[in-house]
Amino acid sequence: MALARLALALGLVFVAGCDGGAPAPADPPQAATTGPSASSYVPTTPSIRFDRAPRWMAGYCRKAANDLGFPVLCPGKLPRLVEIIPCRGPAPEEKLWGKHCFDYVLDVLFAGPPGYPGLFHGPGRRTGHLAIWTIGPESDLYPDGLFACPSGSQMGRPDQLGAHEGSWWTCPPGEAANLNTGHVAFQWVENGVVYGLSVHGDASVNEPIVRGVFEQLSLVGPPDAGGVTQRW
Repeated sequence: MALARLALALGLVFVAGCDGGAPAPADPPQAATTGPSASSYVPTTPSIRFDRAPRWMAGYCRKAANDLGFPVLCPGKLPRLVEIIPCRGPAPEEKLWGKHCFDYVLDVLFAGPPGYPGLFHGPGRRTGHLAIWTIGPESDLYPDGLFACPSGSQMGRPDQLGAHEGSWWTCPPGEAANLNTGHVAFQWVENGVVYGLSVHGDASVNEPIVRGVFEQLSLVGPPDAGGVTQRW
């Protein structure tokens, strides 16, 4: 029931790509071959192109924080977008962050730089999958461990990004296409709220991207807390 609700609310039609879905729309179709190995391409954050987040993002974050009652992660910039799927209310209104939104999750496909080993193997197939979440402890999709990884997440080393102490996690590939399937993630907890972000693929390739995305985030608080926006 909970997984169905998230699929309905967020429209996570691209998550299946983490287990090998259709070719990415960012590049022309080419014959599938073995893609570059993770060890052959280790990006640094300047190699990832960041663009301003969509114009609706600031208002969306404020509405989400207001409804949830706690600060949410809000990106000011994102890697060059192929697609972004926020929570919307049900048809016919389809309002951004409607009354039927219970979990704050941004499900993102982005265009990686040349040579990036993205979701789909083969030359030119360099679309990456990114997720950003702010989840209350009562969320149905927060098991013990990494958010949205019921297949058995694995905690890695503790670390600190900005002022936030958390841990790196991996979510193994599996038959079930969940949000974080096959992802490397950084997750932390503050005041009982779970915050995190992740990118699909090998940790050595994608940890720098996670760090780069983190640097573009702010915490946007609800109006009763002054609507404070905190930069890292």
